[in-house]
Order: sequence, then C-alpha cells, then structure tokens
Amino acid sequence: MIKPSLLRFSHRTSVVCALSICTSALCCTLFQTHAFASLPDKAYTGTAYASLRRQARCDTALSYARVQADPTLYRGKVIEIAGRVGGSSSDGVTLSIVVVLTDGNAVSVDLPASASEALSEDPTGRVRVLAEVGSTEISNTPPLKALGFVHEGDIRRLEQAEEAKTKAVKDAEERRREKEEKWKKEAERAVSVNRVPAAPILPPPPGGSDTVSLQNYLTPRARPLFWPYYRYIAKTNERLDAAMAGKITFHLLNFADHNNVDPRLVVAMIFAESHFDPNATSRSGAMGLGQLMPGTARSLGVDNPYDPIQNLGGSINYLRSRLDTFADHALPGGSVSFEQAALAMAAYNAGVNAVKRYNGIPPYTQTQNYVRKVISLYRQLCS
Repeated sequence: MIKPSLLRFSHRTSVVCALSICTSALCCTLFQTHAFASLPDKAYTGTAYASLRRQARCDTALSYARVQADPTLYRGKVIEIAGRVGGSSSDGVTLSIVVVLTDGNAVSVDLPASASEALSEDPTGRVRVLAEVGSTEISNTPPLKALGFVHEGDIRRLEQAEEAKTKAVKDAEERRREKEEKWKKEAERAVSVNRVPAAPILPPPPGGSDTVSLQNYLTPRARPLFWPYYRYIAKTNERLDAAMAGKITFHLLNFADHNNVDPRLVVAMIFAESHFDPNATSRSGAMGLGQLMPGTARSLGVDNPYDPIQNLGGSINYLRSRLDTFADHALPGGSVSFEQAALAMAAYNAGVNAVKRYNGIPPYTQTQNYVRKVISLYRQLCS
C-alpha cells in the first residue's frame, strides 16, 4: 500500500489530509476511487446509482445519527442520505443543500452550483445522496462529500423491482417448504395406515420434482423398481398425470416393501380391481384403487378410500393378512407360491370364510374370473 506521506506533495492539501487519516486498505481504496472525482452535477439513473452504491461499498444500514454519535469511527465510510431537500444556498460555485431526513435530522451536503437544475427536475424534492464521511478536524460535525445523487422516484422503482424479485424467490421457497411439509405429513400418515414398523420416509429434496425424486426415498431394494413400475402404471392408465402416477408408484412400492409383499402381485391386484383409477367405484360400493368395501375400509383405519395413499396402505395391509392366512401354501423359505397367491386373492375378493368353506377358490363366477385375471397377470410380470 502506498504510504500517505508519499502523496503529500503530489495532490492538493485536502486530499492529502484525507489520505493521512486513512489507515485501512478499504479506506484507501474508497478515497482513490472517489476523492479526485468532481462533485456530481447531474442526477444518476436508478441503475447507475445502484451500481455506484455497490462499488462504493455503501453501508445502507448506517444512519447519519450513528455517524454523528462517533464521527471518527466512520471516517471514510460511504453512507446514503435520503430525504426531502429543505433548502439550498449557492455561492456560484458550490450548491449547499439541506436534506431533511425521516428522523428529523437536517444534513448539509455540497454539490456543484450547476446541480440546481437537476435537483429541480423532481417536484417532490426527494433525493438520495451517496456521501463520504469526512474528517472532523475542523468541525465536530463530520462533513459529507457527495459522490452521486438520484431522485427518489428513480431509485425506488428499481428497488421495488428488486424487492419483487426477492419476494418471488422467498414465496417460491415458502411454497417449497409447505409442499415438503405436506409431503412429510402424507408420508407419516402412510406409515401409520401401514400399521407395521417402518423406516421413516423423508420428504423430497428442495427444488426437485416429486416424480423425479420419489425413488430416492424408497429402501435400497425397492428403489430400482420405481421407474419400471412408474412407466407401467402411467401406461396402464394414461389419464393419470405425472404427479399422481408417481404418488401411486411410490406408495405401492413403499407399502409392498414394508409389508414384505411382492409388488408384482400388488400391481396385478390393483390392475384387476381398478385399472389404477383412484376414483373407481364398483356397483357393489367398493372404492378406490384396491376397491375396498366400506366396512373393510373402516376396519383398516381408512377413512377416505379415494385417497390413494390410504387406499394402498389399507389394501396392501389387507392382502398381507390374506397371504398370512394361507402361509402353509408358501414355497420353502417363505416365498409366495402361485397357489398361495390365488387363495389370498380369492379371500381378498370373497372373504376368508368362503375360501375355507370350499377348501379352495369358491365356485363363484365373479371370484374365479377375478383370481384368474390377477394370477395370469402376476405370472406375466414374474416371467
């Protein structure tokens, strides 16, 4: 850094005095940038003023009242004076204006006499002035050297546009948080409907599309299945939008995973029941994806069978209990056999007592067609 003493004989006295009291690199930078420039005699545009404010490293939070309280602490700082022009005087060279601040303080700032025309362009008389705090060696009141000024209306329009952008970003962030919180509550409700111990489901990450990010919140064994199942479900019912197809896929795999049910069997069952239509209603009053009857839904804690999350949680839980009823037909090691699956589906459709009464699939046309449809698709999906 150049020593102030070396500048003493190369510039006018006022500049040398200012430099001699500047001990920080920042102060030197500010004075080197602004001290030798002529005083502004024209109003800046809002954009140019905002640019100058950034370049001068103006502390917009620093009030003139704080500067007055301890002038030496803020010497060399650039502050912003905002208020109404309350008066002016000119000696033909310098125009001294009095800016009345919102707190009632009156501040005197010097401009070239030629600035009077620019100041009179705004009938409101409201201005912003960037000013550098000078030395108090001559007076207890720190002098302010104007670096630039702008009409209040010009800079306010720019600031309002920036505030609108900031608000839009803040609102978007708030919407993201609300969406994330909603997702978290849905996931917690899904686990409670599941009624089995389950790993916590995390909310989608910030900024990510639900459909894209859902797979990341499945367990490692279920995660690779997300896109193949999503594509199958979306193709099966093309009336589903991406968000609903993603939601159905995620919760189908999640509940199947935590209930330890083959998701291919669940897909075959939901296809046969509702063709993946969350709003499906049968002539007998069965509702939603898994076509739950009102009494069955209540017993499973499903208060809204048309909610795909509740319906899948209840339906898959119910299917798990049917599979457990016929566990003696499982394959060695506990894997589901086609026979066990067929009996479970018959019980899902006609009830456990009917299957036990006939010691197999009941001779009901509707039940036999249903079981045939589910197991046929299940075999295809397993092949």
